[in-house]
Amino acid sequence: MELCESLRRRSITLIEAPNGMGKTSAILTAISYLSQREDMRFLYLVRTHRQIDRVLEECSRFKKLKMIAFRGKKELCLNWKVRWIDDYHVFNAKCNELKEKGLCPFYKNALNAPIVSNKCEDSLRQRDIYCPYYFTLKLLKENSYHAIVLSYTYLLDPELGKHIREILKGRKVSLIIDEAHNLKRHWIYSSLKKVDLVKLRDMLVEASCDGANEMILSFLKSGLPFIEIPRDYLRNILKECDINKNVSWIVKTSLNQLINDLSSSSRAILTRDSMLIVNHLNDTIEDFLREYGTSVLISGTWGGEKSKLEFLEDVNYSEISVPNWGDVTALVVRDFTTKFKKRSRSEYYRLATVLAELSNKILGNMGIFTASYDVLSGLLDVGFEHLIKKDLFIERRDMKNRENASMIRKYKGKCKEGAILLGVQGGRNSEGEDFPGLQMTTSIVIGLQMMKPGVEKEILHLLWKKYSRLDNPDLIYGCRVAIQAAARPIRSPTDLGFIVLADKRFKACLKMAPSWLSRRSKIVSLKDIPVLADEFFSSKLGLYPRNRCSKWNY
Repeated sequence: MELCESLRRRSITLIEAPNGMGKTSAILTAISYLSQREDMRFLYLVRTHRQIDRVLEECSRFKKLKMIAFRGKKELCLNWKVRWIDDYHVFNAKCNELKEKGLCPFYKNALNAPIVSNKCEDSLRQRDIYCPYYFTLKLLKENSYHAIVLSYTYLLDPELGKHIREILKGRKVSLIIDEAHNLKRHWIYSSLKKVDLVKLRDMLVEASCDGANEMILSFLKSGLPFIEIPRDYLRNILKECDINKNVSWIVKTSLNQLINDLSSSSRAILTRDSMLIVNHLNDTIEDFLREYGTSVLISGTWGGEKSKLEFLEDVNYSEISVPNWGDVTALVVRDFTTKFKKRSRSEYYRLATVLAELSNKILGNMGIFTASYDVLSGLLDVGFEHLIKKDLFIERRDMKNRENASMIRKYKGKCKEGAILLGVQGGRNSEGEDFPGLQMTTSIVIGLQMMKPGVEKEILHLLWKKYSRLDNPDLIYGCRVAIQAAARPIRSPTDLGFIVLADKRFKACLKMAPSWLSRRSKIVSLKDIPVLADEFFSSKLGLYPRNRCSKWNY
């Protein structure tokens, strides 16, 4: 009811509701009802590919609902000549070149493909002789769907956003965004492009960019932490590069893209490890949302009424409060922190030994989510994997989607004997994955995710000050990703959750946490956690048998 009323308001509305309470089904019910009764059409935005999968699984349960998934070009590419390229801009340039020269058979097949669509259409089903990306564009242009589901990272992409706007031109469309707590941050971060300095220097050497190379070398010798370079000067010395036939196509394309980026940028800054290019933000996120009749932004971790300050104009806020959500205890550790000045091998070892002991006291699987890959490495460097008896699954920064999905399946399959997942906050497994039953009963959140001091943080804070009313965006976003990770085990009123927030700074997050978590929290010492876990799980043995992984047997 709240969702339907919000979609009729023709305004921007934030809705806060616990994760796992059936938001996807509720959203699809509203879409189905309003599309049939009031002829409304919808863009349904989610964050991850796995969330798109879940939406389509739910879609099949609605008889009259017609929906199509839109995925990224790089994710869907079938052409071996281009799909191996990591850099998206280089990939896209090569894709367009093959199209224009008629050298991509999958693109040509998609143009000539017969229009046959499913009720709940997924471009991944077309991975045979048609380019799934362009076949999906064709379906969208020639068919009428009640809703398009896609990742909001794609809609904010200029090229893909242009395609979607052209397809929807003249239609009355409303916007629903799930897991919307990251939308504003993603939009602001999209204005900042980072180019790795080692890779940049390799490109400059290959293309004989002597002037640019000398400039970077002089900066590195100076000992300065950063230096701002006039963008026109930088663009001009890059144009002097000797891009001849001996220079690889990838380097040529990358340098041309860099020159184009500088043309549309406002600032260019060299740091000790990267070049930062600050692009102009077009309009505001509110302007983007107003392109649609109504925008409803849903999340389990908005953090209360204060979240309205994220926007420059007044927006509506509504909370669906559930005080008792799952069988939960939440502990905030008072004598540990990952604050940079406090990090040491002895502190990591102290934490690792407690976690190893804890892993022997619990039922089912445990998830550990660190504030960064540096903190994750700190745990491993002190021998954490040798202290534990259970299988350890480690999320890597460069892990492909398919590889990660395979790892998560194996991890979930270990729930009877118990396993440990080690990942990062804000990653695909800490926000985009469900772990019902014994698939995860214990969630350990290590460290409050804050930006490192430096020029990058200063630039982003200036952008936050310009495009929001928040006093401390670092804190609210650090708390949000922590709470998202903490809530991984709790997807229903009957789920079991032993939650540890391992950083004394998390006390500041409790007032932003949902009531089902904050009301069951207490402050403890790190050394007491295994004993408290033993007490918690000992009382559950009869209710939650080890032979049931996904559903409880009462």
